[in-house]
Amino acid sequence: MATPSSLGGNQSTSMSANSFSFTITNQINVGDLVVIGVYSHSTVTSISDGANLYQRLQLEPQSTVNLELWYCISATSSRSLGATITAHFAATTTQAGIVGASLSSLVQVDTSAANTGTSISSLSVTSHSLQQANEIAFGLALDFQLHTPTPTSGFTQIASAGNYLVLFYDNLVSALPVTFSFSVSPNSDILVGIVGTFMFTPTPFVRRGVVYRSLLRM
Repeated sequence: MATPSSLGGNQSTSMSANSFSFTITNQINVGDLVVIGVYSHSTVTSISDGANLYQRLQLEPQSTVNLELWYCISATSSRSLGATITAHFAATTTQAGIVGASLSSLVQVDTSAANTGTSISSLSVTSHSLQQANEIAFGLALDFQLHTPTPTSGFTQIASAGNYLVLFYDNLVSALPVTFSFSVSPNSDILVGIVGTFMFTPTPFVRRGVVYRSLLRM
């Protein structure tokens, strides 16, 4: 089974800026998948770490808050412990949170989904059917009233920012749609969730000048 490494996170409920950063707590290695979750009152225009290219996987826009999941599919440059990752916004935001994780595996993007609920204590997000059984899912949960999301569907916490923006993961063994569910207590005015999945790909190896592909790995 694949286990991501937490990169840490950061949050602020009282700010006025068009960017927001956090200092990574683990190194990013060449070839790593990097997953970044962000919430703000604006929209993220880019994610930067000084070297690697990040793309948006999913945006869940709301009238008061946007939740986004971004990724770098395969880091081309390593980033040392203490480097910063920055979310850049389209406009000034007065609140923001950012979390991240990395995974040392060859992957490809599969699918993503999002959901929002109001005046509730739990929320579920279900993806489309997966392209294969051997995948990893990341679930991003936000309680805008600052309560701590708790997973109810087999996901494991990997990183958080202020306890109310939390990134989870789950290793998948079926190509059926994956459901990411979480709960809070007490009820929240706004719960937002995103789930994104990535397919593990064969690891290439060379023998006598010929490139082979190993079996899919968990």
